[in-house]
Amino acid sequence: MDPKLVSALESLRDIHLPPPVSSWPLAPGWWALAAFVVLAAAALAWELRRRRASVRRLALRELSALEARFGAHADRVELAVSLTTLLRRVALARRVSAEAGSLHGEPWIALLTKDVAHRAGSPQIARDLIQTAYRGERASGGDPSAWIAFADSWIREVA
Repeated sequence: MDPKLVSALESLRDIHLPPPVSSWPLAPGWWALAAFVVLAAAALAWELRRRRASVRRLALRELSALEARFGAHADRVELAVSLTTLLRRVALARRVSAEAGSLHGEPWIALLTKDVAHRAGSPQIARDLIQTAYRGERASGGDPSAWIAFADSWIREVA
């Protein structure tokens, strides 16, 4: 080997590698992605809350219309049928139970009065409402104002 070449090779320094890439601080693209995920989660939460409130708002608006119609016509059977239909629609919209649409009789009453034992007379009020809706004028009775109050509190809790 040529001595000039050997001395030139000996004078070379080793390759200097750059420092390893750090995971922090994040690159601007990751910050943008994080901001997008946070904004998307907030928008989803807001939309779900708005939908839940709209079901409640619409159901309560329909309940007040039923109450006004009952005040004008005083037809107990029509009120009972309309209230049970409204309660069933709210149960289906809020997915209270998978079989809420097909329940009738005691299972439907049990679903309506589940977790409402703190309200006195709720099972009997629900039973009177359901019996009046299905039996019509042959039903034993019940207080329509209690039915409306029961439906109002049930909608406020469930929807």
